[in-house]
Amino acid sequence: MQFQFRYTSGLWLFMVSAMIILVLLIFSWRYRRSSSGRCFIILMVCAFLWVSNFILETASLTLAWKIFFARIEFIGITFIPAMWFFLVREFTNRRILGDNWLVVLVIPVVT
Repeated sequence: MQFQFRYTSGLWLFMVSAMIILVLLIFSWRYRRSSSGRCFIILMVCAFLWVSNFILETASLTLAWKIFFARIEFIGITFIPAMWFFLVREFTNRRILGDNWLVVLVIPVVT
């Protein structure tokens, strides 16, 4: 099946958003050793996964490709709230101890 796409007028906003997320990801890479840096990088990867697949979903013409990109898109969407939670916990110095972080990830993994 060949991938066919069409550019729509509002798609450029999401393309700019994807580029901004990539720039943030590149600049935050030097902080990957810190725990808050890791949380932020994972958050940006999830956001990029969401936005980039939304662009492809919106631009594709066939239903099969739209469904394919929507399924990949929702992988990023489900983990964004958990990553925000982890990032806030790191910035407020209330780290999650032990395996308690697995409890937070149960809902995104199940969905």
